[in-house]
Amino acid sequence: MVSKQSEQNSCARRRFIKAAGIAGVAGLAGCTGGGDGSDGSSGGDSDGSSGDGGSEDGDTGTTTGSAGSETTTLSFWTLFTGGDGEAMVQLVEQFNEEHDDIQIERQRQPFDQYYEKLSTSMSGGNAPDLCVMHSSKQLRFAEGLVPLDDHVDAEPYVETTWDRVAPSGTHYGLPLGTFIWGLYYNKDIFEEAGLDPESPPTNYEELQSASNAIVENTDKLAFNPAPYGGPYNYAFISFLEQAGTSVLNEDKTAAGFDNADGQRAGQFLHDIAANGWDKADASGNRGNKAFRNGDLAMTMNGTWYQLVLSGLDMNWGHGKGFVMPDRKRKANWGDTHIVNVPKQGGMSDSEIEKRVTAAKWLTQQGTIWATTAGHVPTTKAVMESDELRNSPVWEKTLKNYVEMARDGQVAYWPVVENRSDYVRPLNKFGAQIYSNQIEPAEGVSMAAEQITTNLQS
Repeated sequence: MVSKQSEQNSCARRRFIKAAGIAGVAGLAGCTGGGDGSDGSSGGDSDGSSGDGGSEDGDTGTTTGSAGSETTTLSFWTLFTGGDGEAMVQLVEQFNEEHDDIQIERQRQPFDQYYEKLSTSMSGGNAPDLCVMHSSKQLRFAEGLVPLDDHVDAEPYVETTWDRVAPSGTHYGLPLGTFIWGLYYNKDIFEEAGLDPESPPTNYEELQSASNAIVENTDKLAFNPAPYGGPYNYAFISFLEQAGTSVLNEDKTAAGFDNADGQRAGQFLHDIAANGWDKADASGNRGNKAFRNGDLAMTMNGTWYQLVLSGLDMNWGHGKGFVMPDRKRKANWGDTHIVNVPKQGGMSDSEIEKRVTAAKWLTQQGTIWATTAGHVPTTKAVMESDELRNSPVWEKTLKNYVEMARDGQVAYWPVVENRSDYVRPLNKFGAQIYSNQIEPAEGVSMAAEQITTNLQS
């Protein structure tokens, strides 16, 4: 076990608590699950039914192996379930097979507790050796992470991704994979409705025509943009960007959508159910269950969802989902997972380098993460590989997602110190707008006002 001098731990703990605050660092963990109170993220099936391939939860992370031993074991905290969890199992197993001197012990934390537990471990001087984080969360934890720019060459990574995951100019994590919101549809329901099963909607007019045909010719629901219920920020952010506005203003000090375009996005969110294409019901996980049960023709979901669906007896397809009326931009919500090296008191240069070696391998050997989990690769080698293009997921979904990333069609979560400042209002008022509890114009204005207040308080 790596020794940690109590005085160094105490200093590190005081610095981290001062910078982040134990209570303030708590937030959503994980993937598609809720968190920050309800902000969700990518990486698994919301209802948790898929599991994560048998990983064990762990409370703390340490490096094992006495000084001079031949093998160093690194604890690695992840938040992945469902398809992402299965892919991470494979990735870690491959690393361990290829390395004798370093072994990774993967410890999946419950995603609804992930960031709270990570905060406690870091402020308490008992952080894991490696951890996964959403890029949009990193500023909150920066004081507790090892800056990596002096340890890693940027060359292997896709330049736009490498630049984007360093919003402060410093890389506190290495990019693992980018996840994006897209359109999934049931081909059998399309056929039943008299629609072309190979032609998902590419704009609002096509969405309107398809949804009306489904409602008129089948007993199925047509379209749900927020299948997990609570996290409405995915759909809200997507529609705001497509309407021509943004979640935050340019300097990230206030909401950026208290305008006519923001009102149009809110109206569209409301009209989906008002048109009869879905129920005016924001219940958690309702859309996901309906789609998986064959009762819903179209839904929006993330890169990870293809692996969830691959285990079902369903004839499904995929589109980019740019369906906002009078669309001004093509963009859907997304973010990038990063692998971080938390600070630990008394770490030697050699111990840091072992952690960096593992982080580089996990992020640069991204074929499994792309072809199994379905996320957009973050390295040039994988992005251009024949293996990627020859994989089944390429034609299913990944070709669309790669094109979206390359064409600048990702509405990334804005990176601020506290992501909940904008996520919670979007979720709260998005759900109220969708379920017809509040008028769209009022809901949009109230969400913008709350976000501005949060950012400026």
